[in-house]
Amino acid sequence: MRRVFQMKSQRRKLDLIDKILLVISLILLILNLLFIFNLVQVHNGVSTLVLSATMLVLGFVTFKKQSNKIGYMYFVVAIFLLIVSLITFI
Repeated sequence: MRRVFQMKSQRRKLDLIDKILLVISLILLILNLLFIFNLVQVHNGVSTLVLSATMLVLGFVTFKKQSNKIGYMYFVVAIFLLIVSLITFI
């Protein structure tokens, strides 16, 4: 029983790479908010592209640490956002 508890507690810890990825996703989210509220003037596709990158980073961290299904959902949404941003540029 004690080993099972130790394994669960070790699985929930974030390593340095995950912490860096979460900080990067937070920075991208703040940058996207600046784009959305027109504090920084950019093309509409750039905002969607930044949101897609944020979803990819969060999907990777979720897939790696928590749940495969939720990670796959993040990846699918990120791919759709990437397609939308590419269509917006055209």
